Amino acid sequence: MKVDKKAKKELLLATLVIYFIHGCWDAIISLIDYFANVENQANADVLGGILFISTILFGIIYIVFSIIKIKRVCKKKTSK
Repeated sequence: MKVDKKAKKELLLATLVIYFIHGCWDAIISLIDYFANVENQANADVLGGILFISTILFGIIYIVFSIIKIKRVCKKKTSK
């Protein structure tokens, strides 16, 4: 019974985190587009570039940590 409860919690967290990250990703991409098209604001292109680079870096870091965690879980599963 305890495993079933933990699995449901993990499923809920996995679903909510993905929706949250996806929503933030879309919002940041919209902001990057906004900054790229603003002509009357000083340094808007610089802000857009910084936001773009930081978004890409966050995505890469998230993927790397996810792969590391998945490998760790698979290693535990096969050692049992």
